[in-house]
Amino acid sequence: PQASVKAVSIAGWYYPGALASDLPPIYRPSDYPHLAAGTRGNNLYDMIQALDPGVVPFDLWQMKPILPQDCLADYPDTQWFACHSLNSAYKYIQSPLFTIHHQYDKNQIQTQNLAPKVPVNETEKIMLAQYIEMYGQATRASLQSIINQNEMSVFDKPHPDGVFAASCFMHETSVSVVIEGQSYSPIVIDWFFQNGELDQYHKLIESCPQEDSENLQLPCNDYHPCQVDFMTTSSSDPHPLTKLQFDA
Repeated sequence: PQASVKAVSIAGWYYPGALASDLPPIYRPSDYPHLAAGTRGNNLYDMIQALDPGVVPFDLWQMKPILPQDCLADYPDTQWFACHSLNSAYKYIQSPLFTIHHQYDKNQIQTQNLAPKVPVNETEKIMLAQYIEMYGQATRASLQSIINQNEMSVFDKPHPDGVFAASCFMHETSVSVVIEGQSYSPIVIDWFFQNGELDQYHKLIESCPQEDSENLQLPCNDYHPCQVDFMTTSSSDPHPLTKLQFDA
């Protein structure tokens, strides 16, 4: 009865939900090959769509017993896989959770969703930039559930959750990454022990300067490895980077 259980997750927000004009939110965003081909989908979405109506997807990895049972109870059997994603499962987590996760997770974008690491031509450069922007938009929308914890969470927690989400194109978060002059380490310590000295920094999702509606919002954190340098274009570029049309 004296134990207090809390968790700190680094680069573990798998996955954000798809944006409204992409796929249903129980799926992660479309992968790069689909969007580059002008379609929507990813390996999970395509597999589910290939099943006959009413067929329950096979639990290959035997994960259902360790997924939040309250989450499973709220979804039909044919959609149990939704609870494998934090976008759906987050609100069912009972213990306080601090999430450290970049808005443009390189592992999710490149490894899981098959985006090229370096564009081979100008057309691919434009498509890749659009894809990275879309993924960041989906991640910010998903992490907003932590900001809105009081409205989202199924359970009352001993104290609010926390989030540190930099506008950065990396997987794990370096202590050199700062938001509002703060790195995550002292914030997490203050949050974990509830010291009350850095409460105003317990929920940080970095905002970038507002771009023109025709331009992209790409990673803007000052830490150089966060940048996507090969995607910048000059004012003389005949192919300006413009947005894919997605709704949050």
